[in-house]
Amino acid sequence: YTGLINQNGYWAAFPLIVRVDDKSGECLLSAPLPKDVKAGILKLAELKFQPFAGTQFAGGKANPAAMETLNGWKDYVRAVCRTAKQGLGTEGAADAGFDLEVWNEYTFGSNFLNINRYYDPDLKFSEPLTYTSRHGETKKGAEAILLLTVDWVTDPRNHCPNVRVISGFANQRPWDSLSRRWLGQAGISRHYYSSTDNEKIRQAKIRTRNRAPLDALGRMEGERVKGGWNSVREGSFFIPAVDDFGAFPEKHYYGWKTEFMARDVQPFPSTDYGPQSFAHHHRYGHPGNWCIGEVWRTETNVCRGPFARRLMEQYHCEKDDPRLIRLLHQLAARWVLRLFLFAAHKGESTITLFRDGPDDTNFGFLPSTYFTALEQSGGRLTAQLRQLAGPQFEAIARVTKQFRSSSPEIDVARKVAVTRITAIAPKR
Repeated sequence: YTGLINQNGYWAAFPLIVRVDDKSGECLLSAPLPKDVKAGILKLAELKFQPFAGTQFAGGKANPAAMETLNGWKDYVRAVCRTAKQGLGTEGAADAGFDLEVWNEYTFGSNFLNINRYYDPDLKFSEPLTYTSRHGETKKGAEAILLLTVDWVTDPRNHCPNVRVISGFANQRPWDSLSRRWLGQAGISRHYYSSTDNEKIRQAKIRTRNRAPLDALGRMEGERVKGGWNSVREGSFFIPAVDDFGAFPEKHYYGWKTEFMARDVQPFPSTDYGPQSFAHHHRYGHPGNWCIGEVWRTETNVCRGPFARRLMEQYHCEKDDPRLIRLLHQLAARWVLRLFLFAAHKGESTITLFRDGPDDTNFGFLPSTYFTALEQSGGRLTAQLRQLAGPQFEAIARVTKQFRSSSPEIDVARKVAVTRITAIAPKR
């Protein structure tokens, strides 16, 4: 499957060349060209497999390439697991030493999941791609690769002990939950960020200002009026002032949106009030087998870019100013500590910071000086490199050491509860 490159966004081969005239050399494309192609030598990209598609066309003709793609994914999973075990030296061990996240967001690079992202007009299918696991679970469409991966990895015959498989399809959409997983699927993953852009302090956007929120005790706020089950008089309940992006690492636990971490790690299903769909979203959710799922955050951070730009403008310094870099990493160390400790306490199983590259003014975990020294050392971890790891790494190392050296026993356990909420000069 061959197509053009550099025509449009994240397509590796777009449009596809679907037919070539033997005599004239004329190529028929799967879709119109987004932009003109210059005369001369043309670089093309080749896809080993057809993008995910249905198994039967609308006219009844079979599409065997669809199953070839699905089987190609299985071969890919097998190759990844084999390579990981070889690299880690864990072949035959009780723990293979790695985990798998199937896919990474839908926001970019996901065109291959739908063949009609390559065709205009669309191809029509009468039978979708379908996979059925050894447990009898069935999934239609491209996301069947998650079920396939879970099914293959958890099959003892494939020798991947303790390898957890989580859904990356869930990274940036709200409806995946621990209660609605495939058998053997370890959990779901989220990608939530916050930012230091706090210039737009305002009241939170409430699309429907006549629907009651819940207070800290789970009760509806506001003056009830006739209408729906949660209808209240507009302006009769408190709306907090927040910034556009939530300039603090715990932003996604404040719960003023559905797409927040709080919904999936709350310790109980919220069925007493609110929509019934929330019943599937809680920390101890399981698909009926009492195997509790895990909530991961495989990408997160606090973007310090807006704050860095304001400092550079106000103090007329450059982005490579050592004072600016030192300050930003010191702030980031505090944010990282807050994020890791808070999220771990609330029930997140695994957290991965973005990113490890040299990026002092935005997301970088290690200072740029570390990568300069790493290149000079030929990629070897030296004593000097350890000294250049920076305050974020040092902060995490200290708190990890503290936890490891402390007794897991709690000498005096005290139950904590909210019994009363008192608002000082409440804003209505």
